[in-house]
This record gives sequence, structure tokens and C-alpha cells, in this order.
Amino acid sequence: AEPKVKIDAAGKWNTYEISAKGPRLIVTLNGTKTADGEDKKHAGGPIALQYGAGTVKFRNVQIRRL
Repeated sequence: AEPKVKIDAAGKWNTYEISAKGPRLIVTLNGTKTADGEDKKHAGGPIALQYGAGTVKFRNVQIRRL
């Protein structure tokens, strides 16, 4: 999905909430909905954390069933 808003989140801790139910995926960054889309090709499967470039750290990762 195309980003709904652009948020400057570099260089600080951020809070992501990612909701995935069937083909629908909603991403919220620091309380602002940034993406909402559907992709039937990926309605189920494994979960992974990845990053592009630079230093990325994860903490307090929680995965819950909806």
C-alpha cells in the first residue's frame, strides 16, 4: 500500500502497530495510520522482521492473535 502520510521517524524509538487479518494489513506509526491495504497473495504465512540499511533495533515485540 502507498503511505498515507510521511513521518520523520529516523534516529529515535518509534512505536509500530501492525494489524494483519486475512488479506488486510494496517500499519500505525506513533499513533498515526500510515498504510492500509489488501493483498490476497499474502493472506497467511510466516512473520518476519527486516530492515533496509543502517542500524535497526527491536524491543518489546509482541505478537497476538486477533
